[in-house]
Amino acid sequence: MRKLAEGSAKAADQISKLIRDIRSETDSAVKSMDEASKEVTEGRNVIQTAGTALEEIIKTVENTAVMVQQIRESTEEQTVGTKQVVKAVDDIASTSEESAAATEEASASTEEMTASMEEMAASAQELAEMAIELRELVGKFKTGEEIATTETWKNLEARRPGIQNLQPQKAQIKPRVVQKPPTIKEEKREG
Repeated sequence: MRKLAEGSAKAADQISKLIRDIRSETDSAVKSMDEASKEVTEGRNVIQTAGTALEEIIKTVENTAVMVQQIRESTEEQTVGTKQVVKAVDDIASTSEESAAATEEASASTEEMTASMEEMAASAQELAEMAIELRELVGKFKTGEEIATTETWKNLEARRPGIQNLQPQKAQIKPRVVQKPPTIKEEKREG
């Protein structure tokens, strides 16, 4: 019995040792599970943070896409406006060139008219001088027609008062020179 009691005590020690080992391993497993649970929780937090960051990135990308679309539309509007401004400037330049050409033609016509008027004034002056000379010449002759000539001259003076005092006069018209404004191409060359 002693042997049996000794064997039972040994077996109880072994069982006790086994239980301690199992308990130690169980504690270690529980500890590992706790650590794994903490890691899973931390991993879940990291995934949630990454998800939030991805959502913000997606919102930022969508906002950027909207801004890019608005910039594109604004650029198209500015392009249309710029084309209209360029067309208006071209129209103004064309009108200015036409106006300058018309002014130059008018100036040339004015100069021609002035020259014609000066010629007419000179011709009238010459005629007046010739009439004075003719009167003086007629006054020198004593003929039978002297009475008729004198009467004719008096009739002429009566119809046109002041003909006896014809004095040479010159037209005082000065031609005006108009310079053509520079074209846009000429301004660009100078600039």
